[in-house]
Amino acid sequence: MNSRTRKYLAQSAAATLDGLVLDLLVEHNDPIGLTEITRKLGLYDNTPEGYRGWIVTECLFCLEANGDVDHVGNKWVVINQ
Repeated sequence: MNSRTRKYLAQSAAATLDGLVLDLLVEHNDPIGLTEITRKLGLYDNTPEGYRGWIVTECLFCLEANGDVDHVGNKWVVINQ
């Protein structure tokens, strides 16, 4: 994921933090990118659970395709518990 993409994602995510659902577009199987974004947004705290009061679901595209296709720009949903 390039820096311009990360900046866009962080800005988009920050704009929706007041909602219960936060959609992030991240590269396929890129937990490092997702962690960096959520850490910048103050949602990640380095505990074993990782996401403070938030759940990060599976990649929706992988769930739909059972992980059998290569793709980029998956939607991850972060739900505030």
